[in-house]
Amino acid sequence: MIKGDLAVWWITNPPAEPTWTPVASPKEGYELITREANRQLQDATIHSNAMGLCAWDGEDWEDWCDDEGDDLNAWAAKQGLD
Repeated sequence: MIKGDLAVWWITNPPAEPTWTPVASPKEGYELITREANRQLQDATIHSNAMGLCAWDGEDWEDWCDDEGDDLNAWAAKQGLD
């Protein structure tokens, strides 16, 4: 992995193991999270979930935020994606 790489994670029916999917940009991550959340809302076997976007800092995955410190939802709102 290269510093700055991005990945979306989600956990369906915690405490299940997370699923990780690499993405190329925050926009792609936001769109993947939105699609997956909407899909999971239609599945009666899914009772809860958690999702997020992380960035590789060179040693570990950290929650993603933009240069102003906004998380993905705040960033998406500023971009007009929500």
